Amino acid sequence: MIAGIYTDVINVLRRPDADTASRDVLNNPDYGVPTSWPVVYSNINVRLQFSGKELVFAPTGELVLPEGVLYIDKQYLVQPMDHIVTVQTPGYPAGIEYVILSVVPAFYGNGLIDHYECRFQLATMI
Repeated sequence: MIAGIYTDVINVLRRPDADTASRDVLNNPDYGVPTSWPVVYSNINVRLQFSGKELVFAPTGELVLPEGVLYIDKQYLVQPMDHIVTVQTPGYPAGIEYVILSVVPAFYGNGLIDHYECRFQLATMI
């Protein structure tokens, strides 16, 4: 993939492993709020391509959930349920948090992985 298309900068956060996470009174893992999760990758260049804005009705009104595809270099191994936080995105404010829904490798010639394509959606607390 051409490095010049990576116009956005993000941080990748990953929740602690269930074995090491703190526990609540019922012994369920308590991962804390996502913004307190450990940073796996910091200030990496990616491409955020938005594809839709689902509308969800909440008790307090309507909520727009932007979604799309994150294009990321093959050296970064992101996982479903990782959270990404924008650092610098043209036309969008910094500090917006999204959750990775799925990760699919993109191949070129002879089955070699070129990059990863990750579906993402706005992280919400509905």
